[in-house]
Amino acid sequence: MSAVRRRVTHVLNDVREVGNGINNSTVDLACEQARRGDDVTVVSRGGDFVPLLTECGVGNHTIDAASRRWEFLQYVRVIRGLVRTGGPRIVHAHTLAAVLLSWIAVQTTRMPTARATVTLVSTMHLENKRGVCLHGLSQAVILLNETARARLPRLRRARGVVVAQGTIGGARDRAASDSPARQTSASGGDGVRIVTVCGLYRHKGILTLVEAFAGLRDTIPAATLVFVGDGPDRALLEQRIDALGLRGSVTLAGFQRDPRPAIRDADLFVLASHSEPAGLVLAEARSAGTPIVASDVDGIPTMVDHGRCAVLVPPGNVPALAEAMRRVLTSEQLRAQLLARSEATLEQLSMARVERDVADVYARAGRP
Repeated sequence: MSAVRRRVTHVLNDVREVGNGINNSTVDLACEQARRGDDVTVVSRGGDFVPLLTECGVGNHTIDAASRRWEFLQYVRVIRGLVRTGGPRIVHAHTLAAVLLSWIAVQTTRMPTARATVTLVSTMHLENKRGVCLHGLSQAVILLNETARARLPRLRRARGVVVAQGTIGGARDRAASDSPARQTSASGGDGVRIVTVCGLYRHKGILTLVEAFAGLRDTIPAATLVFVGDGPDRALLEQRIDALGLRGSVTLAGFQRDPRPAIRDADLFVLASHSEPAGLVLAEARSAGTPIVASDVDGIPTMVDHGRCAVLVPPGNVPALAEAMRRVLTSEQLRAQLLARSEATLEQLSMARVERDVADVYARAGRP
């Protein structure tokens, strides 16, 4: 039996399958690490991804407490117990609460030798959230884009390492390939079909997109738009759709476990976010061979090879977004160029590459 490469514990809120980028990327990483020989455990409140993690050989410690106070104590107790056993360990925290609780668990371990063999690493998924200074407790901080570095405490910025995200070939990608395709039909006939996959939040640019779509229909009247996803601003989006007279041309399809059939059926994929740490769905759009228009913000340029594989526009700029969509939809040459460039560099978005880059961060943090 081959030796274990590393012992890795991932800590996060939960592993529900709700389209959450933190959950999706953590599950993919944990499964890829286990596939490559690491001893991997996940500490969370549990959720839909537990069976997939188990199938991949990842251990699960589910936190089940009646109150938030007892939940925090249980997190600390479980992490502390893992730290005390099995030799050197990476503790990888994926939320601000996870960083703090992991640090407390390590610091309160009454075994100096065990404490000395722990490396605390965190991933800054939400750089605009209050309290990001807590990442300074980590020995290394994985950043999803270079702009996030400025959010770290000044004396800790050297600890930040950018790791571009990817999903291709990951556990969720393989599992979804076996699931039945869920087709989404937009009303409006057989005209041009535009799809976006995102949570229905204002910062995802949903109002910007629907307003740009209204302008696009002046030149492409048969166009339809499909939103795949759900969220708290759905009612606000519906109001704007009605105000623009687009009820017959825009479909709100809700959350879908596997959005790839909808992306493959599209003539154009759009991600109009005003802020976006990574934009994992862009990997799925590129893999599907669908042309992309997206915002030039945060981690999006990295996911599309800095504009070589997509047309990028300033976030929140309705006229620029409408014009970019029109250009891609009306130029066969531009679409062919974007798709050829995308296919040539798809390996950059593989889960295997992400795992290698994260392994380098672990090693550079000071302990194997």
